[in-house]
Amino acid sequence: MSFASRDDQAVKYHQDAKAVAQRHGLALPELDKKAAVKLDPLNRYRVQAAKDEQDAAKQTGTSAMYRFTSAIKNWMKAEEKTEATRVANQYARQLLADKSISGFDRKCEELGEIFVELERPDAAKKCFEEAIQASKYDSRKKSIQKKLDAL
Repeated sequence: MSFASRDDQAVKYHQDAKAVAQRHGLALPELDKKAAVKLDPLNRYRVQAAKDEQDAAKQTGTSAMYRFTSAIKNWMKAEEKTEATRVANQYARQLLADKSISGFDRKCEELGEIFVELERPDAAKKCFEEAIQASKYDSRKKSIQKKLDAL
């Protein structure tokens, strides 16, 4: 299992070994930490989140923003709320530092929704307010205002 290149392969190997052990009345050996990590169903999200963070650090502009968003979502899928919040705060700092970014209002709105999921209404409020200020269209402003009012 330690040598499996993907987590799903490690799970399959473990299931096969378990079946053989049960069939022949053998005990399964203790797993080392590396193998145990591969059997964790949330591990692939942690690995991808860390990779996205590294990529975001190497990139600038819209591609960095995309990587930050991907990292946050993967940390959330991995049920690592603290890590997701840390990356969301990094993303917010970078996003708010350059309001000339293409689609700034949409990115602020999306980040606000992420902060709502992370149960950070204070940060969500700031993002929604920035999105309203940056938006050019009244219908969009109203839509974002509804989200803000729901906090």
